[in-house]
Amino acid sequence: MTIGRPHLLFATGLSLLVTTYAFGQAQPQTAPAPEAPLLQALKGNRLPLTMQDGRPSGAGWDWLVKEAQGARFTLIGEEHGVAETNQLSAALWNALCESGYRRMAIELSPVIAEDIEAAGTESEQPSDSYWVGFTVGSVVYVMELHGPPGGSVSEEQSQEIASAYYDRLKGN
Repeated sequence: MTIGRPHLLFATGLSLLVTTYAFGQAQPQTAPAPEAPLLQALKGNRLPLTMQDGRPSGAGWDWLVKEAQGARFTLIGEEHGVAETNQLSAALWNALCESGYRRMAIELSPVIAEDIEAAGTESEQPSDSYWVGFTVGSVVYVMELHGPPGGSVSEEQSQEIASAYYDRLKGN
């Protein structure tokens, strides 16, 4: 039996159409993106924190203060150019001082540190501070340790905190 060319073309086209239709119905299985577990964990562990008139509030704020009160040291990483970071840092410092906290390290750029210092008010209290800077690869880290005057913070403490942070960044 021989099949003529028109019948062969028809049979080939029909089989392609049926195959495409049958296999086109199933959606391809793709592996989840590598960041999916991280995003899921972040969404499952986030708490609301709002800033109004320079004051933070919400379950996220309550959690942050509670955790910082029990910590050996608190480190705040500053996103450059965001005013709320400074407001949050100041509010956290005040909340922690009320509960007896005497040390706080804040990582920020030298330019922002100068802006914060220049924007001081008459009601500010004096404090002792120590500055420590270090690099990991091409990233420069700057830390300042602040506390009420009179020896509540020391150069040794600031070096210890910076050293612990450096070791953590390096995976030691």
